[in-house]
Amino acid sequence: MIVVAGGAVDMGSELLDEPGYAQALERNPPDFQSRAAMGQARLIQVWSDLFRASHLTLAQVLVTAEQLKSKTYFERTSTALLDLLRAECTPFINGNDVLMDRSEDMTNNKLAGLISLMVWVVTDFAHHS
Repeated sequence: MIVVAGGAVDMGSELLDEPGYAQALERNPPDFQSRAAMGQARLIQVWSDLFRASHLTLAQVLVTAEQLKSKTYFERTSTALLDLLRAECTPFINGNDVLMDRSEDMTNNKLAGLISLMVWVVTDFAHHS
């Protein structure tokens, strides 16, 4: 199982008791990025607590679209995901909004699609090698 989810910007906004994602996106990138940085720790904590209650281990993987376009980062990310799955650890993947270029328009739905394709390609290749 691989989990792709978002919410860091909203959680960071909650910490500031301010409006969330949509409002931060309309502002300048530092507002968006700072909220993502503040909320990321809370986001992984919430998910970790949920998984721990079911005796499952979660591992955080932050990515950007730019990283996934690079062959080197693609291979590193693929290897890391497969290693985590082999270790019976659930990768929790989230777009790295602190580093992400907002012009990339990388939603978590798109990210989930890229990750599923990545895992399929790598596991299919490993199976046929």
